[in-house]
Amino acid sequence: MAQIGLLVPRSTLFPSINFEFVDGLKASLTNQGISGFEIKTAGVGVGGSDKEIYSACEKMLFDGVEIIAGYVNPSTAEMIQSLFVSAGALFIALDAGYNFASKDYKQSNIFTLSLDSTIACTYLPRLAAKNENRDFAYTCTFLDSGYRSTFGFYLGLETEKSNILLNHATLLQKADFTIEPLTSFLKANPAAAVMASFCGDMLVDLFSGMEAEEEYSKHDIYVSPFGADEVWLAKAPYPGRDVTAIVSWGTALNNTENETFIAQLKKKNRAANLFSLLAWEAGILVAKALEADNTTDRISILEGYTFNSPRGIVEMDKESHNSRAPLYAAAIVENEANGMCKLIPGSEIDKEEIEQSRLNLYKALANVAGGFTSWHNVYGCID
Repeated sequence: MAQIGLLVPRSTLFPSINFEFVDGLKASLTNQGISGFEIKTAGVGVGGSDKEIYSACEKMLFDGVEIIAGYVNPSTAEMIQSLFVSAGALFIALDAGYNFASKDYKQSNIFTLSLDSTIACTYLPRLAAKNENRDFAYTCTFLDSGYRSTFGFYLGLETEKSNILLNHATLLQKADFTIEPLTSFLKANPAAAVMASFCGDMLVDLFSGMEAEEEYSKHDIYVSPFGADEVWLAKAPYPGRDVTAIVSWGTALNNTENETFIAQLKKKNRAANLFSLLAWEAGILVAKALEADNTTDRISILEGYTFNSPRGIVEMDKESHNSRAPLYAAAIVENEANGMCKLIPGSEIDKEEIEQSRLNLYKALANVAGGFTSWHNVYGCID
């Protein structure tokens, strides 16, 4: 019997996230024709303790698990790599794409499936420039300020020779939430567009504030990828104007694999989302790896492996072990049935342009002197 390990986080923003990962992986393995498998899980809280994650992986490896997947920060994957090399095992890192490992890190027994969120943020100003938006008010949540979306936005703006005219971060406590400084600025600057990094219930707060102010219907609005998460868009009022985003996936993407993914999750009474997507892709990698009976051969099989995903064709880069996957321009529009929001994925962004944004981002990150500060919890997971 194949034993697959899975590290599962918890989050008050996404309270079913642990089950999304478990059910996504189970559904994927079943869909790949893998039978007789056992998934061993370990809770890792909000993913903020490398020591806790190391211990959880170590215990699974001692128990005979040879492949483990987990939603962890890249810095955590870097930390546990030596453990997997020593154990002769394989780790599949599942990543929102809002943080990065150190510039000298090279994955060996690890492969990363990423949503490439910061890369999307880096490209978004280019999309905005094509719409003749070059002056921005930037707003983000206290949560998002601890990740790399802001760095991506600013790098993209610098590349496009665009401008930030206002920086606005919302406060930590929900009772203190306000976008009044942003509103006042936009009233005084009618040509400015809005660029926002929000997620979860904080996105609902943002769009609720925008809905209440006619001013926002006069300005173009751009949001980070998790600002286009369909779980929370369904609960967010339409802000009075269509919003632009770049996303890695959406339920409306028209491909056979996406139809299968959504249908298989529905059998488990789950609506497909970004977390079950990562777990589904992990299942595809696990199934491929199980074609070999040792880790050395499994690594060789996965290097350069290309597969069909609900988000399109995904390639595991042979050198870096990082995924390369499509990104899509998308619109957040009004759901006329209830006045809330819905996501409409559009055309795929040119792969070469995305790759250039990736290279620009990696180069800029490598040139930062003194390192970064960061939240330790994995993106979206808070108590």
